[in-house]
Amino acid sequence: MARSPLEGPEQLFHFTPAYTPPPADARAHRGAEPGEKLLITGIAGGQGRLIARRVADSFQIAGVDRVPWQGAPHNVRLHVVDLRKRKFEDVFRTERPDAVVHLAFVRHFRSDPEVRHEVNVLGTKKVLEYAIAQGVKRIVVVSSSYVYGALPDN
Repeated sequence: MARSPLEGPEQLFHFTPAYTPPPADARAHRGAEPGEKLLITGIAGGQGRLIARRVADSFQIAGVDRVPWQGAPHNVRLHVVDLRKRKFEDVFRTERPDAVVHLAFVRHFRSDPEVRHEVNVLGTKKVLEYAIAQGVKRIVVVSSSYVYGALPDN
């Protein structure tokens, strides 16, 4: 049986615990080619909006979110779709991104545990699988301290 590309993620991804904002000229910093396509999941959230606006001049941006983003930059192609739905895979096929920034997650610990698992675990797995299948060059997965669960003293 073939080994899943998701086994041994330490070999595929580098996890950085702290966020450092990119410089104003993100293309010069990161080596982006003109016209490179960036897919941002969770684009209508605060971090997604910030990143999209920050790199809007350096990338062709496609965004995915369950809710529309009113006032999105004119060059952002927004796909209103839940990453748990089959239509989400179509976004990868249509957009064919060079890089993905995955921000879509349910963060509140009081939310439905099943929904949290579907979005945070299975949804992230889908993002990684679709990205690998499409030959995406770079994947950035952003998360929060909620991944560690509730602490015993709180």
